[in-house]
Amino acid sequence: GNKSEPKSVPRIGNRPRSAIVRNRSGAWHFDQIGPVDDQKTNDYDPAQNWEAYMNYQRFFEDAIDQLHAERRYRVFADLERIAGKFPRAIWRANSRAEEITVWCSNDYLGMGQHPDVIAAFQNAAGKMGS
Repeated sequence: GNKSEPKSVPRIGNRPRSAIVRNRSGAWHFDQIGPVDDQKTNDYDPAQNWEAYMNYQRFFEDAIDQLHAERRYRVFADLERIAGKFPRAIWRANSRAEEITVWCSNDYLGMGQHPDVIAAFQNAAGKMGS
């Protein structure tokens, strides 16, 4: 085989197919290494188990690590709405809790606590299940 190919590249017959690799910036992408649709040979076996060639755990750990390194890993605030006290909520972080005001949500008008909206939710849950 070609000595410049990574040893972990899946092969069918004598030809490498494709691999998930990192580009120069470190981002993962799917790379076609060899001719996938070469009509001259008939050594393609779609039933071959490709999972044996892919370390999914490492792939996803590396992807998460890259998001952390780029400061793009999203962490959601642990907020607990206080029924009847819109827009107040309890914010929990680092083993402590603090009451805060939340204006930046999809429920900025407080309609999620309106009696008619709650009744509609209860009616739908009664008919359809929760």
